[in-house]
Amino acid sequence: MQNKPLRILHCANFNEKNLGATFYATDYKISNGLIRNGHFVHNFSYRDVARNLAFMRIRNFGKAPMNRELIATVDQINPDLLLLGHSELVDNETLEVIKARRPSIKIAMWWVDWVANMTPQRALYERRLNIADHVFLTTDPDIFKAEFAVENADRKMHFMPNICDSSVETGQAFAKDGHLHDIVFIGRPDIERKPLITHLQERFKEFNVGIYGQTLETLLLGDDYNATLAQCFIGINFNRRNDIPLASSDRLLHMVANGCLVMSPNVPRLDEIFSDKEIVYFHDFKDFEDKARYYLTHRDEARQIAEAGYRRAHRDYEAQKVVENMLTTIFSDTA
Repeated sequence: MQNKPLRILHCANFNEKNLGATFYATDYKISNGLIRNGHFVHNFSYRDVARNLAFMRIRNFGKAPMNRELIATVDQINPDLLLLGHSELVDNETLEVIKARRPSIKIAMWWVDWVANMTPQRALYERRLNIADHVFLTTDPDIFKAEFAVENADRKMHFMPNICDSSVETGQAFAKDGHLHDIVFIGRPDIERKPLITHLQERFKEFNVGIYGQTLETLLLGDDYNATLAQCFIGINFNRRNDIPLASSDRLLHMVANGCLVMSPNVPRLDEIFSDKEIVYFHDFKDFEDKARYYLTHRDEARQIAEAGYRRAHRDYEAQKVVENMLTTIFSDTA
């Protein structure tokens, strides 16, 4: 690991057009963590740049000029590291030009979705995984190794946890009385989630259940989203797929780090991230119902688990610590 402050160009989807509506997104947290570790960071919001450069502000029309501007930004800043988030508009040829001009630059990539969300641009990303020096994934890297042909995969592909940020997730729901909701579920109305939503609506009528994200009227963004989580007793972590090792939406960290008692299906190996003393795991809807009812009537026990999860999140998965580990890997002499 280099001891001097680094110059880092972070190319990701900062979604500036939404005026801070997703200020809790991973893109911002990674940049915050890098800065707190003493490094210079320039955020390059590639989708916004493409849109601003496009005819009639149609994003895809701005792809080519955005790629040219990314190269120009590298020339201006001369970064030690080009860090890529979800960057589907960035051409692999652009990265090759950057590498040819600056052979010492490191190019690393992070990815917080499961592999299925990478497949629409499969050809782009399969090549991208080979161009990057290191790739950080919130899913078990072995899944990506099996799905894509990646050279030196064991050396360059790494697991990273979803992260929280102590300046963003500031709630302590476990310490509150008079919660906004006894149980909250936030998620899109995907077919995989409908049975859970139906179960909540039919089986928990005597409790205050909040269900958000199913319609435009119940969509939570910005501080409304963060503040709601900070006022809910139980938060449900339920993904479209719950059988992928280590994989979970970053909403898991949003809830845990805001002090909710999180209940989650038994996602394979997720107990390596949070133990059953830090969140509550369930096998099926019957098991979920039994455990939810128990903790809603044994709130002191629930608060102890929620606080343990909260402390684990802010200790081990805080942005500053996670990105420090990423940089150590990227600039390791053995990497």
